[in-house]
Amino acid sequence: MKKILILFSTAVVFFDFYSLSKRWRSSDIPAKYKSMKNPTDSSDKECLDVGKSLFDKHCKSWHGS
Repeated sequence: MKKILILFSTAVVFFDFYSLSKRWRSSDIPAKYKSMKNPTDSSDKECLDVGKSLFDKHCKSWHGS
């Protein structure tokens, strides 16, 4: 019974992640946002430093380094 419960739980978690990944694909991005241009210059050191500090503060714990 324990093995069935573990198998069922694993299947539910896998299905949940699979369904979430389908929602996050780039094809779901509205056209007006796909065509938007980044207003910052990617070679601007100050912008890169700000972006890195924001990533470190808000994103790194989830996405890793």
